[in-house]
Amino acid sequence: MIEKNKYKMKTICVLLLLVAVANAYSIEALKEMMREIKRAESHDSANSMTLREYLDNLETPDPYYKVSAKRSMVRRVADCSTICGELPQLDTSIECSSGKWRPEYELNGVCECLTRYRCCNEVCKPAKLESCWGEDDSKKGFLYGVKELDCCGCEAVKCPKCAEPSTEDQTCPRGSGARPPTCYTYTQNADFEDDAEKCYRSGCVENESDAPKDLECDSRCQKTDTATSPCLFSYGICQPSINKEDCPRRLKQKAIDDLKLPLKCFHDPTQIADDAGGHYFDKTIQDCAQCLKWVYEAKSCSTKDAAAAAADCHKFGADQLDKKCFLKEIKQDDCTCDVAECIANPVDDAAVMPVDNVCPKNHVRMSGVSICMKPRDLCKQCSVAIPIDAADCPIGEVLLKGDCNGCPQWVCQPPAIDGGCACGRYTYVKDSNIMECGCDS
Repeated sequence: MIEKNKYKMKTICVLLLLVAVANAYSIEALKEMMREIKRAESHDSANSMTLREYLDNLETPDPYYKVSAKRSMVRRVADCSTICGELPQLDTSIECSSGKWRPEYELNGVCECLTRYRCCNEVCKPAKLESCWGEDDSKKGFLYGVKELDCCGCEAVKCPKCAEPSTEDQTCPRGSGARPPTCYTYTQNADFEDDAEKCYRSGCVENESDAPKDLECDSRCQKTDTATSPCLFSYGICQPSINKEDCPRRLKQKAIDDLKLPLKCFHDPTQIADDAGGHYFDKTIQDCAQCLKWVYEAKSCSTKDAAAAAADCHKFGADQLDKKCFLKEIKQDDCTCDVAECIANPVDDAAVMPVDNVCPKNHVRMSGVSICMKPRDLCKQCSVAIPIDAADCPIGEVLLKGDCNGCPQWVCQPPAIDGGCACGRYTYVKDSNIMECGCDS
């Protein structure tokens, strides 16, 4: 009892002090102070108070709806009584050890609606922004913490949602100077922002080069060039530097021009490697190949040389004269093969008798040629003329005539035949040695 009287005296002192400083406080501040004094008068030193006791000691009941201060600038104020509805059911028997009850409101559109009363602790619990992430940090990057004062005046943590990370087109390079979109790897939740909120931020990493390995070019027929991959990376490629058309001796005509003998002196040409011609890029094998050249191989002279050596000019030429009529001379043809030429022997074997020379008896003079076709005269001996019996020449006349060489020879000269005999019947007239036509007889 004594303890309570002391408490009342203390309260009266406080009231007198309030009257003295009333002009220095707002009406709302004074009301709050009065509420605290009433609570103090109705409780012992433990300050415990039920919700019912708190509500009964209120000078003015807490409004169960009000227009949000954040939305007070809207043109039209909604009817919060309709939006918030009736006051929620409260368990007024619950005690608060600190005796500090504070109303909590929930924003619904433009209205703040009373939802419950909170018992405020004497000491505020520490507010940790990381509490929004959960015990296993599974919500890190999706929620972030914001500190605000709750109805008890303590720091509380609110957990708004993080903004969505930037899209792929916003994060990855696009437009002029950028690689094609497929050349980047976009990750929506790549890492966390470098601030207290630690919300996810997107990331875009340029992919590794898609260019193939630089080719090693064969300098004998290739040169190094540069190509660009689909992702615009440069890499080395090989281009032909010498084509088949560039080989110096690839044409037959080049080999023909170098021949010292006529083309007929050679076999058909063949192609061989041109050791001095270098290399060219062969598109068929996609590699360097040695240049080729045409080669003409000379025909052998062995057969002709042997034939020339064996030739003796015997029965040579159209008249097939004896070999003594010629001299053999070895020459070379267009292909430098030996060729035997038969040249007339300059020795004169002509023997022509003067006109006034007379042959011996029973000989006749004859003219001819030597074995070397030179003019030659001789006296041919005539054989003895053998007489013919008249009985051996019944139709004809026995005469002594010269043979083909001019030597005398007995012959049976056949009768002459009278031409134009229509009937074909003839009569032999011995005296005239003629066959007369007998059509009139």
